[in-house]
Amino acid sequence: FNRSFDPTEEEAVVAEFGQQTAVVRWPSTRDGGDVLVKEGNFIFDAENGHWYRIQKVESHNKTSEPRAATLTLNTTVEVATDADTTNFDGQAILLPNIVNVFHLSL
Repeated sequence: FNRSFDPTEEEAVVAEFGQQTAVVRWPSTRDGGDVLVKEGNFIFDAENGHWYRIQKVESHNKTSEPRAATLTLNTTVEVATDADTTNFDGQAILLPNIVNVFHLSL
């Protein structure tokens, strides 16, 4: 409902998920502009298929190349990456207009 179908809104960005954090990076020349980084919005871990709510935006650099944001998530990341490694090879999607996420149990 109310989906724009603009492919730039669903473009994945580089992400590294920690225990309860996510660091996302994207080029300043990204077609869709800066990703929507806002407390209360959702981030989708495209590598592992999990949704998280952004609890707090710890930092949001809008001037350097690449752009970057460090986020605190509402829950522990289900598939955490080694915190000592900074390779930023995961992917995340920050979709606008997500009101809530309902996890299905099998």
